[in-house]
Amino acid sequence: MTMAGAGQLAETAAVGVGTGSAHAVQNHRRQALSESLRTGEPVSAFQLLRGDPI
Repeated sequence: MTMAGAGQLAETAAVGVGTGSAHAVQNHRRQALSESLRTGEPVSAFQLLRGDPI
């Protein structure tokens, strides 16, 4: 799921759809992007979830 996709899911709250998991995915994607920019190496959300050393 891309950042745009996660953003669209988060906007579904207006129609009564739960957005907790969409927000969590969006936050992990943002953190992975930040870490990728910081380290200069690609970092996936899965690496962050597993607690892999970065």
